[in-house]
Amino acid sequence: MKTELSERLISLRAAAARRPHATHARYVAGCKCMLCRAAHSRYNLERQRLKKDGGWNGLVPTTKARNHILELQAQGVGYKAIAAASSISSNIVFGILKGSRPRMRANAEQRLLGVDRSAVSDGALVDSKNALALIQELLRDGYSRAQLARWMAYKVPKLQWMYRKPCVLTARTAMRIERLYRMIHQGKFQRC
Repeated sequence: MKTELSERLISLRAAAARRPHATHARYVAGCKCMLCRAAHSRYNLERQRLKKDGGWNGLVPTTKARNHILELQAQGVGYKAIAAASSISSNIVFGILKGSRPRMRANAEQRLLGVDRSAVSDGALVDSKNALALIQELLRDGYSRAQLARWMAYKVPKLQWMYRKPCVLTARTAMRIERLYRMIHQGKFQRC
């Protein structure tokens, strides 16, 4: 592993040594002439300015991102859904999750931290407590189970998942219930 890293570093320095003078890459390759030192200085000043202004896209540790992924997974959001919502490769998100990727770009971290529970996939299992509370409220208001099942476009006129243990639903079903509840309260469905 260590020899691989040193071989890679040697090849990178050899490639940088072929760059023209007055570039940061040539300075990194080992040239300390006045032109290369000035280029290195300009590079560092620009980097500091970007850091100050928030436009820097350097490498950051993945601990914050990993903790965020774990929190989302506890809420039923899978790593592939997180990857899709943040426009980051699922392999990278998986690597962060498993700890094999210790650093990532700052912009990618910001995109990943911007993902919330709404990125849950349709088939993911979510807690049914809120959805069942909405159904119970509609049943108390006088709507029948058969009527609610029909409005939710179920083939069977029953709400069979109400009695399952543990109390989980697919995210798609929970969203259907919330949408039906909103539509009933907006007057789009009338009691039969």
